[in-house]
Amino acid sequence: MELTLYQAVERHIKGVLNGRTKIPLPAWKAEREELTAKRNRLNQRIYALKDEVKEVDKIHRNVYDILREETREAQRTRAQDVDR
Repeated sequence: MELTLYQAVERHIKGVLNGRTKIPLPAWKAEREELTAKRNRLNQRIYALKDEVKEVDKIHRNVYDILREETREAQRTRAQDVDR
């Protein structure tokens, strides 16, 4: 298992190096910084969307509660009209 993983990593690194003998650390660091910045922007967007979802869910519950109360009042009104 370990030998298979080692060989897979070796093939990957050889493919990334494209015949070079040194690892391109500056390019990798720049890519890491770029990807980290992108991840941070996406995380901020996720948090904003979660807040929006909470707000919409709260509005949905309030509308549902209002409609349910209106239905109950309408039923009470009908019941009172029938009793008269």
